[in-house]
Amino acid sequence: MYADAAQAARVAIIAYAENAAHLGIPPIVEPVAVVDDYALADWSAGAKEGEALLVMRDGKWRVVAFENSTIADAHFLTIRYKVPEPEAKALVKTLLDAEKRENIRP
Repeated sequence: MYADAAQAARVAIIAYAENAAHLGIPPIVEPVAVVDDYALADWSAGAKEGEALLVMRDGKWRVVAFENSTIADAHFLTIRYKVPEPEAKALVKTLLDAEKRENIRP
């Protein structure tokens, strides 16, 4: 289930990047953290990179934030994007753990 949800979130981010962010090239989206109805992912496209926040609504992932910087801060996600605190903390922990496993962050 998690792999399917993560892949669907990737597809939503790529579609958003192509249609709304106008990056010029499809982003690489990896890793993706999924917790309940929320996903937080790293993306990169050429020299540009950042993070995206998604929420599941009506069975589809919706991009809530597509930033050229890190948004992996639980307090920020809760205050700015109204992600419930337990989910925000779990998203950030899951994403940071995945980045460490992939040697993205020290």
